[in-house]
Amino acid sequence: MKRHLYAMFLAGLALASCDPATSEYHYTAIHHPAGVATLYADQVLDSIAFTTFDSWTLTVPDAWVTAANTSEEVPGGYYVQPSVPLTFEVNNTGQARTTQITIAAHDQSVQAAFTQVPYLNIVLPAPNDDCTRWESSVAAAGGTANIVMQTYSGTWRADIVEGGEWAAWSPAVVAVGHPGRDTLRIDVQPNEANQPRTVAVALTSGMRGSAQTGATTIVHLVQAAAPVEQPEEETTNTEDNTEQNTEEQ
Repeated sequence: MKRHLYAMFLAGLALASCDPATSEYHYTAIHHPAGVATLYADQVLDSIAFTTFDSWTLTVPDAWVTAANTSEEVPGGYYVQPSVPLTFEVNNTGQARTTQITIAAHDQSVQAAFTQVPYLNIVLPAPNDDCTRWESSVAAAGGTANIVMQTYSGTWRADIVEGGEWAAWSPAVVAVGHPGRDTLRIDVQPNEANQPRTVAVALTSGMRGSAQTGATTIVHLVQAAAPVEQPEEETTNTEDNTEQNTEEQ
């Protein structure tokens, strides 16, 4: 860990505390995250970065988070600016969860919060306001629907779990892949029924060996019902009736 003479840093101190007995400065501040950091369900890597003039210890209260380093001795007259890597388990609990990481240095204590949401980063379609449903519309005539997602760890796979009778991958491939941004295309056949119907796609990412180790988000493609044909109205042949009336006169 690189150490710096604290005299170079004193001019910028706003929150430093001075110990009059030793004339030593004690200062600890977190630079990352700024506020609460939010991670998607399959995001498993982040870090906590801070500056301190004192020996420090880092405490992680939750078993689903691991810190690469939890303490460091800092000699008097120096400060350090560590960036401690953090590893998170994939969130397949179905619920958002938050951990509060504490850094203790001298008589100061600072905290940083990380919230891991239970869903994947689905770019298209956009979610509803509370991120509980991802839905896209498909015309009754059918066509190709796109799903765009960004994944972060392990491997991912996509499965059509509802509506497979009238929907298929385009092209017809096994939908699996590795972390990154991917676009999935689904061909939907025309809907000739008078009721809308739904294609449900299960997207699972963060897998390491089996799907049970990953986090899953369901995307719905709702296809409109076939247009209702209006019955033809009976029309009176006015011209024929007029001619007939003329002949009778």
